[in-house]
Amino acid sequence: MEIFLDDIPQNGLKISATEQDRWLDDLLYDVVGDSHLRGAAASAEILLERIGDNVDIKGNVEYSTHHDCDRCLCEYDSRQRVEIGVLLIPSSTDDDEFGRDETGEVELSSEELEFGFYEGDYIDLSDIIREQVILQIPMKHLCKKDCAGLCQRCGQNLNDGKCSCAEGETDPRWAVLKGLKLPDGQKR
Repeated sequence: MEIFLDDIPQNGLKISATEQDRWLDDLLYDVVGDSHLRGAAASAEILLERIGDNVDIKGNVEYSTHHDCDRCLCEYDSRQRVEIGVLLIPSSTDDDEFGRDETGEVELSSEELEFGFYEGDYIDLSDIIREQVILQIPMKHLCKKDCAGLCQRCGQNLNDGKCSCAEGETDPRWAVLKGLKLPDGQKR
């Protein structure tokens, strides 16, 4: 979704979208794949404000996902909320403004990491939303924070209760290491 800078009024431009808006549904499907079901509940509320040549973008995107838990393999649905807060500045801004030292290195503060650049007379809002959603995708999908997972021996879902495997039983593949002598002469 391209937004021309001249189309952003002095008091800001508010953009609202739902799963009915094809661009948002397509964007979420591109980013999270099949875990976002086409037509599933989704919304975006974005406010764009011009501050001189800069564009301040704030808002949020909400969407539903369907995953298999990485620990217990159970299917679950969740609702994701991604906060968006980005300041875009023209790419022609002088590099010395960012503290470039004599070696050419730049050290950015946490505030400076929350901005991006734009070129020309428009910005692509889809790219900004896509980036923010990607940054919020968890590395592991868990059905709940304290998911106990599966028993490594019998495969019982430990969220449903304990399994019948004996505790303290060593995996026979590791039994050889039990008699291993360490360099200091102690057994472990």
